[in-house]
Amino acid sequence: MSLISIICGSPREEGRCQCFASGVFEEKIAMNPDSEVALVSIADMDICGCDGCDGCKDDFECVIDDDMPDIMEYFRESDELIIVSPIYMAGVPSQFKAVLDRLQPLFWEDVRHGEMKPAEVHLFGEGKDPYGSDGAVLSIKSALHVAGYEVKNVELHIN
Repeated sequence: MSLISIICGSPREEGRCQCFASGVFEEKIAMNPDSEVALVSIADMDICGCDGCDGCKDDFECVIDDDMPDIMEYFRESDELIIVSPIYMAGVPSQFKAVLDRLQPLFWEDVRHGEMKPAEVHLFGEGKDPYGSDGAVLSIKSALHVAGYEVKNVELHIN
């Protein structure tokens, strides 16, 4: 059975991103009855930033004791990944950036040289940032590549 995971990178539990992610979750369940579909929200998780210690280099596990292992499982096991995130100052929220930075064990595990799995990205913003969404897109694409995913589609939901 394949696993399709939707990861919501918004720090807000009931914002637009979470609402959209919930809709995608329901849609994926309906369209993929033979697949497991998971919806993961970082809003209520405790995830610290990477401190660059390279403690994950040998055993591919982060030494920081927080909720990141709960999310890492989805990055490792998913056959398809969908990222939903707001845009803050042309990037992703700091809480979600911590998640992306903490994919470092997958860098050392070298999963990016295997078969790349598909990913799509949905970004939400207000459209008032003169620099747009380039920073968010690049951060997500780079981190997902390290995790063994190729971003096939980026959709901007800008008011």
